[in-house]
Amino acid sequence: MSMLFENPKNWSDNKCAGPDWFLGFIRRHPSLSMRKAEATSLARASAFNEVNVKMFFDNFCKLAHLVPMSQNNIWNVDETGITNVHKPGRIVSRKGRKQVGQVTSAERGQLVTLIYAICANGNNMPPYFVFPTDNKNQKRIC
Repeated sequence: MSMLFENPKNWSDNKCAGPDWFLGFIRRHPSLSMRKAEATSLARASAFNEVNVKMFFDNFCKLAHLVPMSQNNIWNVDETGITNVHKPGRIVSRKGRKQVGQVTSAERGQLVTLIYAICANGNNMPPYFVFPTDNKNQKRIC
């Protein structure tokens, strides 16, 4: 009796699927695509769990009952780092080209912090930038 389906030779030899199987799998499932993963630290990923989220909302509800507040008093603030060094992205090139390059700066650059705040009632503050100083011991004058 012959089998209707035989495993590819690579599966029995290497105990894993090969690149040809993967390409066929991607073609058979057009809803899937290759994407570049966003780096997430292990500490951040493990801290975002059901227990911690429940504890946050329990504490928030307790605070909301103790301190009267309206939507005008609830703000969400986020920050992100922006570098002034260009990171080249993906480009389209003619097939067969062995080398495709783009000139970019080799310097380390500076990190500028961008901060944005939005209120629970829908209002927002304009985004603002925090630039690094050259002198770390510089005193602030109020």
